[in-house]
Amino acid sequence: MSRVFIVEMLNSTTFC
Repeated sequence: MSRVFIVEMLNSTTFC
């Protein structure tokens, strides 16, 4: 998986 994908997931969780 690309780091960007992981970062996006982490950001989504943080915003949630």
